[in-house]
Amino acid sequence: MARRLCRLAAEEKINIKTMTGYGGSAPWDDVDTPLRPLFDLAGFPRGRLPASACVAMGVRIRKC
Repeated sequence: MARRLCRLAAEEKINIKTMTGYGGSAPWDDVDTPLRPLFDLAGFPRGRLPASACVAMGVRIRKC
C-alpha cells in the first residue's frame, strides 16, 4: 500500500488496514470525511463521483 495513501488516511483518522478492501472488515459507512471516495473505491463502482463529492474533496484537500 502506498505510503501517501496511508498518511492521508491517518490524517483523516482512518486506520486503513482495518477497512474493507484493505485487508480488514470495518465498513466504510462509519467513515465521515469528504475524502472517503479516495479510499472507498467500491462506493462508486462505475468510477463516477457526483460533482458535489468532488467539490467537498477539493475543499478538504486545500486545508491539508
